Amino acid sequence: KLKTIFAEPFMINDIKMTVQTSVGIVIIEPKDSNVEEIIRHADIAMYQAKKNRHNHISYYDIELDNERKKLFTLQHDLVFAAENRQLELYLQPIVSIDNDHLIAAECLIRWEHPKFGLLSPQDFIPTATETGAISDITWWVLEEICKNIYRLKEKKVWRLSYISINIDAKQLLINHFVDKFLETLSQYHIKTGEIMIEITEQSLIDNFEGTQDIISVLKAHGINCAIDDFGIGYSSLSYLKKLSFDTLKIDREFIKDIQQRPDDITLIKTMLTIGREFNYNIVIEGIEDNVQKETLAKIDPKLTYQGFLFEKPIAFEAFIKKYVRAEPL
Repeated sequence: KLKTIFAEPFMINDIKMTVQTSVGIVIIEPKDSNVEEIIRHADIAMYQAKKNRHNHISYYDIELDNERKKLFTLQHDLVFAAENRQLELYLQPIVSIDNDHLIAAECLIRWEHPKFGLLSPQDFIPTATETGAISDITWWVLEEICKNIYRLKEKKVWRLSYISINIDAKQLLINHFVDKFLETLSQYHIKTGEIMIEITEQSLIDNFEGTQDIISVLKAHGINCAIDDFGIGYSSLSYLKKLSFDTLKIDREFIKDIQQRPDDITLIKTMLTIGREFNYNIVIEGIEDNVQKETLAKIDPKLTYQGFLFEKPIAFEAFIKKYVRAEPL
């Protein structure tokens, strides 16, 4: 009945307003007498209902409570993760599609949590972004990458064009981002072209007006930027010409069903044509089998790619041992 009532629009000052409802329900047993706990459970169920795009009704169960407690623990522990040396750098190679020549690498991080074990970025980066801890994590990642590049140069085994790091567009708006970024690179004698910033397309769209000038300043200093997960935003093409970007990373969503959906090939060809028109370098994400790779290589043999077909993300030292050599290949 409640859902039905709110399904009808309300008339407010002659304007129709639609109100969305989310309902959390807890089943009360005869033995349940703790009112605060009952309300807390209903509250947890209600927040779960908000995530349900279709029904917006959710019943409480113990798993929801466990997830909530885990989230609170992660939020608390994230603040100390870098300080306690729990964060680890991982690298995934970026290679040429015609001969698998190693060109660069994307830096990804893992969190070795003392209770929950090794966590991938999707397990904690959204929480870090929400709580603001992402800023400290980003600066830690940048400094660690610079330290390691410096170390490899000292040993005369540095052979990558660049290492890319992921940054949320909101971080660019933090005071003195460019100055701090350049200062860190200078401290370790890192050339600006040896670090690339990856910013997700959705993040750019949400912060488009505020970030244009900052990205232009980064570009003027020789820092290349990549649009990550390109193609899944709602206005992908409207800003390609406006932003001073160097690279497009085409999202894996367009690659995964390329054998079964010929229309995806047409779409990829169109995206590549537009990207080349604006002088973007193109990286294809998420290539997992030879059919995908061979299909894309026929479309454009100058592409670069990353994906499980060549290598999954691996720990930094394992990457160095496997791919970095003193003598040129």
